[in-house]
Amino acid sequence: MKVVGWDNGSPNNRTGEGYGIRIVPKDRDRYFQRTKSSVHIELGNGDLVKVKLSDSFWRDCVELRSAKIGKWMLNVGLAPWAINSPPNLRLEPGAKRKFKFRLTS
Repeated sequence: MKVVGWDNGSPNNRTGEGYGIRIVPKDRDRYFQRTKSSVHIELGNGDLVKVKLSDSFWRDCVELRSAKIGKWMLNVGLAPWAINSPPNLRLEPGAKRKFKFRLTS
């Protein structure tokens, strides 16, 4: 699925806090289970990150937020980005609540 970088408006470019990815609601409904409280995302460097699915994720905040995702984005040059130009990524669903990042061109 296609996802885009997200920030909270004042992310920390040292720690990665305030970064994440945004998912469109139809993909959220297709690939994520309401009965699960978290998912695991494999970053491009092979690290596995556990990301909590908040109650607001199921309403109107379709972001997966994580300082570890932010730190990875900073390390590979995806963040920070120009205003209104977040990076495009692919998030591939796998087995047992696991997803994997793929960079897009």
